[in-house]
Amino acid sequence: MKPVKRTCFLTALWLLVGTTAAVFSQLPEKPHLIRVTVDPETGHDWVFWNPSPSSNVHQYAIAKAVRPNPLEPEAYEEVDRVSSSATSAEIPNTASGSESVGYTVWAVDTVTDNPSLFDNPDSTIFLSAVFDSCQSSITLSWNDYNTWRGSIQNYTVYQRIGTGLYNALAILPEGVTTWTLQPVNENMTYSLFVEVTANHENSVLQSTSNRVNLSTDMSMIPDSINADYATLGENNSIDLSFTIDPGSELQRYKLLRSASPDGPRDTVAVFTTSQKTIRYQDAVSFTSGIYYYRLIALNNCGKETVISNPACNVLLGGQNEQLTIALDWNDYFSWNGGVDHYMVYRTTGEGGLPAEEMNVGMDTFFNDDFSSRVNYSDPQSTRVCYQVEAYEASDAGRTQNISRSNSLCFALDPDVRMPNAFIPNSHDGVNDTFGPLFSFVPERYTLTIYNRAGLKIWEGAEPWDGMVKGKPVHEEVYVYHLKVFNYEGADRVLTGQVTVVYR
Repeated sequence: MKPVKRTCFLTALWLLVGTTAAVFSQLPEKPHLIRVTVDPETGHDWVFWNPSPSSNVHQYAIAKAVRPNPLEPEAYEEVDRVSSSATSAEIPNTASGSESVGYTVWAVDTVTDNPSLFDNPDSTIFLSAVFDSCQSSITLSWNDYNTWRGSIQNYTVYQRIGTGLYNALAILPEGVTTWTLQPVNENMTYSLFVEVTANHENSVLQSTSNRVNLSTDMSMIPDSINADYATLGENNSIDLSFTIDPGSELQRYKLLRSASPDGPRDTVAVFTTSQKTIRYQDAVSFTSGIYYYRLIALNNCGKETVISNPACNVLLGGQNEQLTIALDWNDYFSWNGGVDHYMVYRTTGEGGLPAEEMNVGMDTFFNDDFSSRVNYSDPQSTRVCYQVEAYEASDAGRTQNISRSNSLCFALDPDVRMPNAFIPNSHDGVNDTFGPLFSFVPERYTLTIYNRAGLKIWEGAEPWDGMVKGKPVHEEVYVYHLKVFNYEGADRVLTGQVTVVYR
């Protein structure tokens, strides 16, 4: 019984082994994977292989490697099947635009529909791109073609310029998997891809990455910034106004100030605003000098883009020479359309209203003869003030900007004369007191007399009669000190010598 049983066991074992061998003998030999690539026009993946030498191939199955372990059979996902005569397959709607995708190929037999063994997968080249607006650059990064490492000739970076039209931008050696395109133009789309060339298994092979379409859109910079005016502000400051192109998307600006039209310029302020009309008050003293201002728009990287035309304050100066007042001022610099004309405004008297207007055209000077308007009996009426306004030359329908100068006032000095001698005991009443002679009546005055030793002997608000404590002074030279108080607050002080003479 035991030998029979042993014979039966061996027979069964032979049958099992024979059956298994028969099954395995029906599996076709594996096809040889050549390459995988991405079509830069369609974005579809392509897989290429050499056919299996076996005759019992029914179909080829294309499989995509899935993580975590693409070397294990169960880590593959079948994505397509093609006929046994095919040596390539197009895989649409893939993830190659967002990652590197691995593919392999199986030969499927005609009996069991089982896949054969397979090569390790080849992976597509995944290209990523980063636009740096601050550096005006695009940096490309990609992975090596995995099975060609060590035999890669070069990587070529292409820019797609039309259907089937490409421009080679760079050729890079193996091991270089990053490259920067710089500078790039703003507000356009760059279509870029990478192609690898390798001497692999005695043939020259090529594989193309996905194509990236990258926009270099920047925040819209203003077409222009207009300096509306620089004008007199409150507390003798300088008020500024700028108008920004309404299409601008920028919100950061830098205000510059200089003492000349061409600089050098100092930064007055940096500020952020979405307003298209920017007003700023510079606390610098208006009358301390002529200042030129420009506004610069800063892009998102803090770089200067568009600069305005300059704007400057109009500084008025002048002098009074024998009741002729000579005024002068600097040209306003510079409206885009230039200056249309200058107006001189004159006010007289304590109140200063109403103002008289004088159009002086393009002149930057004005002479005013004041002699006919002096009223010495009313000192307050002799105060005169001037101010100049520059008017922009502008097109019809557009607001005409104005730049206002500082105000310049003159208090006409009284004509004060002091005798150099007087006769206290004069019997005809002529020149018997010492005091100032005015061309008009001041508000008040004080007169102080000192002797030769420097001692004050008399003080009053009227002429001196030569008496000190009821007694006449001696004949000699005395020193006087006169202070005249005017209604305008322009006090005047005179000192000198006077001789006392008796008959």
